[in-house]
Amino acid sequence: MVTTVGRRRIGVDVDGVLADHVTALIPRVLDKYGVELRWEEANQWRLPLGDSDIGVEFVEAMVDLEWVAGIPVYQDAAEAVGELASVAEVVIITARPPVAAEATQAWLHRHQVPYDQFMCGPELDRNRQDLAMLVDDYVGNIYEFVAHTAGIGVLLDRPWNRDDREDLGTVGGTGRFYVVQSLREVVGLL
Repeated sequence: MVTTVGRRRIGVDVDGVLADHVTALIPRVLDKYGVELRWEEANQWRLPLGDSDIGVEFVEAMVDLEWVAGIPVYQDAAEAVGELASVAEVVIITARPPVAAEATQAWLHRHQVPYDQFMCGPELDRNRQDLAMLVDDYVGNIYEFVAHTAGIGVLLDRPWNRDDREDLGTVGGTGRFYVVQSLREVVGLL
């Protein structure tokens, strides 16, 4: 259980945590490459797709603001973040490009995801944001956060992060890293 004095700041990622970007990518991949991809098959960031990969396709899609606006929200995401916001300051922290910032904030508002602060950019350093906890789906972000801060890293279980977790147990010490199946479980950690 996380114990800190005062109002905690909790960083929450967007894609893979709040937004189901893989489901949104599936029709784009089918149209562009003729590849029928299922959500659970997206088991790596560089999953090959023709002469490209899913990571490249995702980064490319992020500048299509209509696509950004249409990404589905994960079930119960808004409610879970609402519960987090009742006990902590919620900082939405995403690697989306700055061109997608306004569309992302509109998406958060439309899906009624509460937050206190919004930060956007691929070069954003999560380790310098005075966070007590970071909730993310990318192992690299969690590893760096736990290694370089006193905060707690929470990895949301996704097919694309299951093969890269072994090093997380070696960084930061006991009780610094958790894997959860749903965003609602994060509330229980507090």
